[in-house]
Amino acid sequence: MKLSAATSHLVPRHCTDEEAIRLMARVGFEAIDYGFTNHHRHTGVYTTDSYQEYARHLRRVADQCGITIGQTHANYPSYTGNPEEDKYLLGLYEREIIATSILGGRYMIVHPAVPDGCVYDKLRDEAKDINIERLQALQKCAEEYDVVICLENTFVTDRQTKRKCPTACSEAVEIVDYIETLNSDRFAACLDVGHANALGLSISDEIHTLGKHLRAVHIHDNDGRDDLHAVPFLHPKLSSIDWGQVCTALRETGYSGTFNFESDAFMASYPRELVEDAMSFLEKTGRYLIRQYHL
Repeated sequence: MKLSAATSHLVPRHCTDEEAIRLMARVGFEAIDYGFTNHHRHTGVYTTDSYQEYARHLRRVADQCGITIGQTHANYPSYTGNPEEDKYLLGLYEREIIATSILGGRYMIVHPAVPDGCVYDKLRDEAKDINIERLQALQKCAEEYDVVICLENTFVTDRQTKRKCPTACSEAVEIVDYIETLNSDRFAACLDVGHANALGLSISDEIHTLGKHLRAVHIHDNDGRDDLHAVPFLHPKLSSIDWGQVCTALRETGYSGTFNFESDAFMASYPRELVEDAMSFLEKTGRYLIRQYHL
């Protein structure tokens, strides 16, 4: 299984896209989760006429370094409730699908549309209607550029308790329902294990429920309450995920995507001088998990 990591918080805090690609290849990663999220959805490079050439340049850099861009992460939110903005976002997602293809990526991760007030079981039917309509609007572009759109499990915050709580696509069973409703090979799932853990879900059960639909993962740890994006084993108070169960479930279900870290917060706190060492430690952590659980 290829070892991967997201570019989040490397770019733009510490370096450019090109520098991040070179750094990650240098410390031993085999693949990258490229973040369109690092580029502003209204003013970033992917809103300009030169976005395709920019993506081609990054692809050349990755090829030179011997590293692949296995998946990308679309900008978010994916839905605002403002018709003009939401139409604009669909156009931006088409650009990001095209760029994913140019970069050599197979999968683009998308957060589901979450209408205001969609907490716990409220507005779930309305949320599904919105998501299906918006995803179907992207299907033709995804087919043309041979990209699979992966829905990511997420959450919202309960305004009264301030705790993380379920919303649209928080659980695997709902993601599977969306995918089966869409009935196209252009749609699959990305499991964010930290998001599932913050909601108190069994990550192993979520992996088994997603089964063949699971094509991408976001690997990071937390305390079971907050979305901390910590490195596995980092600190007893920040680490509560049983990685043996997670990795065993990935193996049992035949998961064939990358083992991809999204340990954003881990990178955010380091000064630039220590970033390469920090990324090297992350790479070693990933190698341990892959080796220990025969992934």
